This record gives sequence, C-alpha cells and structure tokens, in this order.
Amino acid sequence: MLGLGQSLSDAEEFNVFGVLSKNATPHMHRPVFAVYLGRRIEDDAEITFGDYRESRMTSPLSWVDVSEEGYWQFQFQDFTINGKPTGLCHQYGDRQCQGVLDTGSSLMMGPQNVVDNLTSLLLFQNETQFNCTSKTVFPKLGFMIGGKNYEMDPEDYMDWAHDENQPKDTDVCWAHLMPVGDTGRGPVFVLGMPFMRAFYTVYDVEAKRIGIAKARHDNEKDAVSKNGPAQVPLVSVRPAGDDLAGVGKRLSNRRQPTGKAPAK
Repeated sequence: MLGLGQSLSDAEEFNVFGVLSKNATPHMHRPVFAVYLGRRIEDDAEITFGDYRESRMTSPLSWVDVSEEGYWQFQFQDFTINGKPTGLCHQYGDRQCQGVLDTGSSLMMGPQNVVDNLTSLLLFQNETQFNCTSKTVFPKLGFMIGGKNYEMDPEDYMDWAHDENQPKDTDVCWAHLMPVGDTGRGPVFVLGMPFMRAFYTVYDVEAKRIGIAKARHDNEKDAVSKNGPAQVPLVSVRPAGDDLAGVGKRLSNRRQPTGKAPAK
C-alpha cells in the first residue's frame, strides 16, 4: 500500500509525495505522478513521479479540477452510450456525478440504480453477466468529463470466456461493474482498473487537478523512452530469519535443503 491521496495527514512525514517532492534526487521536474496500466497482466504497468510520459498517450492531456480533497475525486457531467448522453447524472443536481480514481479497485463501482441502468444500456439486462455470442455487438461506454467524451471500447469494460457447458458459439460475458453502498461522501463512482487501463492519468498535487488522456497500448515495449525517468522493478523480499519474526542471516523465503525443516 502506498498512500498518494490528498490531505492524508497533517504530519508532513506521512505525506509520501510531499516527502519525495522535497527530497528526491534529481529534483522532480513537475509536482505530479502518473499511472499507466497495460491491457493484460503480462503487459507493462508503471507509476512515474515528477513527470509523465507523452509516449503513453494517444492524445494531449485534458485537465479537470479535483472537486473534493481526500480522494482523487472529480466531477463529470454524464455517461454516454455510443456517444449519446444518458442523463444519469441529472439526479444529482449541481453536484452532478462524482468520479474517484482508485488503483486499488479491480472494478468500476457506483450507486445501485445507476449501475442497473448502465448494465441495461450496455445490453446486460440489469445483470453484470449473461450468455452472449460472437454476433452480439456491444456499445461504447463514455464519460463526459469537462465537456469532453472519454469512451471505453467493449473490451475495456467487459470480458468474455467460453463455458464448456454452453453451445459452441455461446460465451459467458460479464461487465466490470458493481454496485457500491454509501461511501460517507455522497454518491460516488469508483473508477478502478478498467477505466485506468483505458486512460492514462496524471495527478497534479500542487494545482489539485487530474490529467486524463486515452492510453496508448500499441507496441507497448517501445513506448518507454530510453532517456526517460529511472525504472525500478519490484522485487519480492521477505524478512530475514528462520521464521517471519526471527533475526538471522538467511532470508526466510530461501529454499531449504531437502529433509531439513526450518528452525523454530
């Protein structure tokens, strides 16, 4: 867990980005961090601090102000289906719809009544799963943000697989949508991994705004500039010692000699 939300604590030392922005060497080029997720598990994914990569985008960034601090939360005006407005955000008045970007959520979540309407409009008949065929044509799902429509293709917001118990030409299709109850901040739409795979997002801590652009997924391996920011791969390490609480020279995840049990 790496807390990069806003106003997490009054103590500066618990503000991860604040500490980085003051102490990073070399100094951050911009007071931002950015998140890129590949379409598939095996594709590249990254977080950058101090700048963003234009090579990860198919268009320039568009910026939207943070509407309420704490989460990376912003206002959007409507959902669209194949470019046509749905009017689902009108029920919230001037507050309109509130989106929250969250790398820790594997789905997109929102109030029950809106999710039910969306699944119906996306041909799922008020359910998040149904049997489909190769002839089923699903629409695009869009978000009207700052007057601009950001559209997700069907493969961005849904998945499908063949069930051996079904006829040969029938698949099981499911939407990456789920209803969520009251978060304590009023109705919000948590835009997790499906949204963040489709769009490259940049978080401006100083100006309190979010940049959004359609993510570039073609030729992912060549998208990173050789002269770009340093890349640090994650390494799996467990505490030293013969058990998780022990102290010793041997890493606890090192393979034991055959027939020898760990010391207690």
